[in-house]
Amino acid sequence: MTIAIAPSRRLGRPVTRTLRYVAIGVAAALAAGASWLAVGDDADQGALVLALATYGITTSDDGTVLAITPSGPDRVDVGIVFIPGTRIAREAYVATWAPIVEATGVAVHIPAVPLNLPALAGDPIGDIIAANPGIPTWIVGGHSMGGFEAAAYTAATDERPAGLLLWGSGPARTDLSEVALPTLLVAGEADSVLPLDRALREGSLPPGATIEVVDGMTHGQFGRYGDEEVGDRGSGRSNAETLDDLATATAAFLRRVAPDRVFDALPAETAPGGP
Repeated sequence: MTIAIAPSRRLGRPVTRTLRYVAIGVAAALAAGASWLAVGDDADQGALVLALATYGITTSDDGTVLAITPSGPDRVDVGIVFIPGTRIAREAYVATWAPIVEATGVAVHIPAVPLNLPALAGDPIGDIIAANPGIPTWIVGGHSMGGFEAAAYTAATDERPAGLLLWGSGPARTDLSEVALPTLLVAGEADSVLPLDRALREGSLPPGATIEVVDGMTHGQFGRYGDEEVGDRGSGRSNAETLDDLATATAAFLRRVAPDRVFDALPAETAPGGP
């Protein structure tokens, strides 16, 4: 005997309710992730204020680009587009760029990126260069994942920049082995987030690239984001000490790339306890 079982009208309700809860959970997780990325790591306000008071620089921010320029009437002939690292506020780099801008006269442009995630940035480098036709020489670079994007731009563009500058970063999966381009990679000896050997594991730098390793420098010391250590082990050197080495290496590279277009002054030493 065959028994026919009528379908229950209530059978789909638990499933539907479960799917609804799953969808709500996924949406909440995505929203939380987006919030986590968008909030990011704020700049250390003490270091920012001290840098603005100590060095001859001016900053402006239109919401799209933060510009750090030398004070005074001198013409700016070298521009740098610098892509920030993931979740790091653009202002966190003012303190590290300030002595370099004062010493060399370059103008640094740091773009805003969606959700503080450089991979979603589109083409901020090309946009900034196009918006500043009065600056004849451009160098591109970035910190951490921002450097990955700068390396990728260098490989893809038809208009080659004058140089590539990587702080605590690397070429990622970009092959630059056949690109003739002055390049500086500054690595932190105490960087446990992206150690130099891992930064060079994939992709390749241009021939003749210079690699400078700053003793005792962590990944987080390339910017000033308060007490956030972004996973680093502690450093045995102060921010002021590592900044002096970073500024000296970067300024020397800029003078090598554009010897007739940057100031010929050494970056002043950072005051003890400075940014």
